[in-house]
Amino acid sequence: MTLRNKCPRMSNKRIDLTQFEGHTPGPWRSYTMEDGGEEWYEIKCADEPLGFISVHQGNWKPTNARLIAAVPDLIAELKRCYEKIDALTTALETIAGDLVCASSGDAIAEIAEYADEMSGLI
Repeated sequence: MTLRNKCPRMSNKRIDLTQFEGHTPGPWRSYTMEDGGEEWYEIKCADEPLGFISVHQGNWKPTNARLIAAVPDLIAELKRCYEKIDALTTALETIAGDLVCASSGDAIAEIAEYADEMSGLI
């Protein structure tokens, strides 16, 4: 089985960020270490070790350690994106409602069709 088969597919479902509440705040950093020919990665926050990763698998990449270290920043950015999406959704719903109130006939059907198309994007 390849790594691709183990990873979840993209979906429109939001990640429940409450599962990450209480994590050690960032910034986190990753450092490469070698001990007796064995490769290790250390994840630190403010020079305090958070964890060590021993590389036993051939498919490990240094990028994985950087990705782990970026988790606090990625969570914060995702929260900001969710807030923007929510604000934009509310604005579009308000605009669509105002347009329906100000329109009649075929224009209402066009607005409804456009709103349906937009709902697939957010």
